[in-house]
Amino acid sequence: MTEKEVIAMFREVGAIKKGHFVLASGRHAKTRIEKVLLYPYTKKVDQLCWEIAEYFSRDYPCIVIAPATGGIILSHCVADHMSRMASRTVLSLYAEKTKGENGFTINPGYREFIKGKDVLVLEDILTTGGSVKKVIRQVRRWGGKVIGVGALWNRGGITAKDLGDVPKLFSLVNVTLETFTRGKCQKCKANRSKV
Repeated sequence: MTEKEVIAMFREVGAIKKGHFVLASGRHAKTRIEKVLLYPYTKKVDQLCWEIAEYFSRDYPCIVIAPATGGIILSHCVADHMSRMASRTVLSLYAEKTKGENGFTINPGYREFIKGKDVLVLEDILTTGGSVKKVIRQVRRWGGKVIGVGALWNRGGITAKDLGDVPKLFSLVNVTLETFTRGKCQKCKANRSKV
């Protein structure tokens, strides 16, 4: 699948929005990718996950993990494709968001699965890479070896080095969409000057 085809898929389901948005990272943007509008289309999601699974199929991960909640769907679907491609079980896990300095945690029941295993980390939309970095730290903390990161869309120009020197970073779409801090956001400045 080409990058243009993936972008067209996001457009087709109305997932590319224009306006003024405050992203989960706290940064402001004129364009938002509403990934939740893609997830109801199971065949489209399945096709995108197959592309990611195919790319990493020769890296032979034993585990696929993603941050909850949207990442759960990706993790499950990519692990299922990889299991069929490799004719062996590839497990699907997720990291739960927590309050506090770690930001994410891996359920104690999952930790034993990770120890000593090759792990593929997934994310739907990369903006700053903050969530993925936290998941990577947790995987490494519990003895897993991160073999790469896969994403649907890298909107932040994130590199493998930005994520903690992971061996591979693969994204179906690598189109940077500008973001701003609140202080640099022209829309916020205009609204403040009206008050």
